[in-house]
Amino acid sequence: MHDGPLGRHAPLSLHPGHAGGVGSPGHLGWIVPNHALRRTAQAVASRLPGVRIEAGAQVSQVHVAADHAAVEITRAGAAGSPQAHRERLQARLVVAADSRFSAVRQQLGIGVRSVDFGRTVIVCRMRHALPHRGIAHEAFGYDRTLAVLPLPDDLAGGTPQCSVVVTTGTPGTPDAAALMAQGADTFAAQVEAPFQRRLGAMRLVGERHAYPLVATYADRFAGHRCALIGDAAVGMHPVTAHGFNLGLAGVASLVQALTEARRQGRDIGEAAALQRYARDHHRRAWPIYQGTNAIVRLYTDARPLPRAVRHMVLQGAQRLPPLKAGIVGLLTERLAAGHGAGQV
Repeated sequence: MHDGPLGRHAPLSLHPGHAGGVGSPGHLGWIVPNHALRRTAQAVASRLPGVRIEAGAQVSQVHVAADHAAVEITRAGAAGSPQAHRERLQARLVVAADSRFSAVRQQLGIGVRSVDFGRTVIVCRMRHALPHRGIAHEAFGYDRTLAVLPLPDDLAGGTPQCSVVVTTGTPGTPDAAALMAQGADTFAAQVEAPFQRRLGAMRLVGERHAYPLVATYADRFAGHRCALIGDAAVGMHPVTAHGFNLGLAGVASLVQALTEARRQGRDIGEAAALQRYARDHHRRAWPIYQGTNAIVRLYTDARPLPRAVRHMVLQGAQRLPPLKAGIVGLLTERLAAGHGAGQV
């Protein structure tokens, strides 16, 4: 973890042993490619009885009644036909999991608190000449933030590769737009230079994806015949890599609440049956959400006083093992969840 441009100050180096305690795992976390997660989820869901995957369908309307929830989906017509096909589905419960800008959440009438960080995050995959040795780097520059996250070597050629996350400017500003428009070689040079060629020559693989940095927190996570999970419930800033982990924890908590309701013979769509999930997920998510936002505000403020504060924090952590263990605990969710590191 670097404060300012790489090489200006000594970095804060973190590894699992800093967390202390018996049985500390030999890692801070795992970086799993998104395509691998999607592929695995598709494979598992397609084998489950009672699961129907509607590829290419869009939710056009959501309605909650006293005894059921209804979702209307729209599919595009056959090739050459302008006629769209509509279908109405009913169930005891509808669960929204359609991003932090959830249209389902909006149709359910659930409000959301949001924090617009006024920046754009650009995500891509890169191959490089030197091995990354499983080490992640995050440099909080004064105009850009650069994260280089290790990935498994390329399966075809065994070439080392990483995920690169560049945070810059405000959405639509020339800086972000220029980075997206640059040729592959020029963009790679933009990453290599601030990273001081620590991984040797780098090469862009595939596309760059740009997203506005907005964190969201729903006013409630459940109601009568409806629940929110994933980013529809809490959309995290990616700096502490908790968003996906938090989404998985929400799914597990909701499943537990529904299983308990069914065991008791209760209607799984009743608001009372869903309150356990809403309460438990809020208790877990709120401190992580607020802590992450506080870190972002501190490490993206270029004024002299915040610079001095974060420099003291990083230098103090290098010299004080309890402080370093606390930072590791935050990053691995040990403080919030009381367990070991999860997947990123």
